[in-house]
Amino acid sequence: VKQTKTAVGQRKATFGVLVTAAFKKDTEGFYVEDGIIVVHPFGVPYIAQILRNNIIELTLASQTKKEIDIKAKELINYIAGDEFKSMANDTIYRAKLLGEILAKEMKSHMSLWHDRFEHYKNIHSNVNILEGNTKAILKGEKPQKIQKDELLRLPFSVEVVKKQ
Repeated sequence: VKQTKTAVGQRKATFGVLVTAAFKKDTEGFYVEDGIIVVHPFGVPYIAQILRNNIIELTLASQTKKEIDIKAKELINYIAGDEFKSMANDTIYRAKLLGEILAKEMKSHMSLWHDRFEHYKNIHSNVNILEGNTKAILKGEKPQKIQKDELLRLPFSVEVVKKQ
């Protein structure tokens, strides 16, 4: 925070943002300390969007440097408040959860895709074997004995839906 505060002063920046996954005790993914915004990486895109849009608004407002500084301080005071902090932490937590859900979904899809691929591969293999055997019969040759470890079958009790 001290290093970021120094950098803000040197660069005469409007805001200072420290991105970190390491937080002090009793803090979460977002807080403001000594005028510096501290945010977890999951929250960076959202906080950056808000700050960027506000900096543009401040710049386009045709105000004096003093007026811009006053508005920037009001803005940082709001950002440091509980309402903003609660919403930011909620956003960060949800972004984290979505990342975890996406990872689970990808793993599930990979598993399903692997299963589908194996079935398509077996279908292709079955058709090739059957085609080879039927061609052998047409040539007057004896079909090869089919040796497969596991042959799948539809269950005997297949229900037929009658149109009414």
